[in-house]
Amino acid sequence: MNESGGIYGRRVGIALAVILGGAAVVAVILVLTASPEAPAPPRAGVPLARAADAAGCELLSPPNEGARHTESLDERVTYKANPPTSGAHFLVPAEDGAYTVAPRPEQTVHSLEHGRIDIQWNPKTAGTGPLIPGLKALYTRDPYHLLLFPNQTGMPYEVAATAWDHALVCKTAEIPAVYTAIDSFIDTYRDKGPEKVP
Repeated sequence: MNESGGIYGRRVGIALAVILGGAAVVAVILVLTASPEAPAPPRAGVPLARAADAAGCELLSPPNEGARHTESLDERVTYKANPPTSGAHFLVPAEDGAYTVAPRPEQTVHSLEHGRIDIQWNPKTAGTGPLIPGLKALYTRDPYHLLLFPNQTGMPYEVAATAWDHALVCKTAEIPAVYTAIDSFIDTYRDKGPEKVP
């Protein structure tokens, strides 16, 4: 009885080893053949000026255009900075989130006043390459107080990140360096707007 139990135990052990070994091979094959939908999120901790330079982007601090509230979305505001970083804005800010259709600029500017970061791409030039999936991956990694949307002001850049009175603008998106630059911009300016709103 001991001998047959030992043989049975060895058979179970061998069967388990074969099953586990097969599962490991399948896991390795899946990892090697999977094509990621977007690049890995950028690494934090790179100084903003260095990250912007490495990405071929420019850091701007446009003059403040005020903070008057408008009472109707029918009142269009003309901003001097493009994309806007301050100025008159609608009473109700845009909610944090990732958008396929951009909120009105009068709402996204109000979000900046509350310390949010607006990340935007140019819908005319971004195309179907890796830029937009990479921006979505960056947003998803840490969506706290961020808005992601296609630019709605005809900006002359492929991608931009804005905060109140500050902008990171990139005529072309040097991937993956642009993600690191945006990540550093977020670390520098998130929750630094003139109105502290949770």
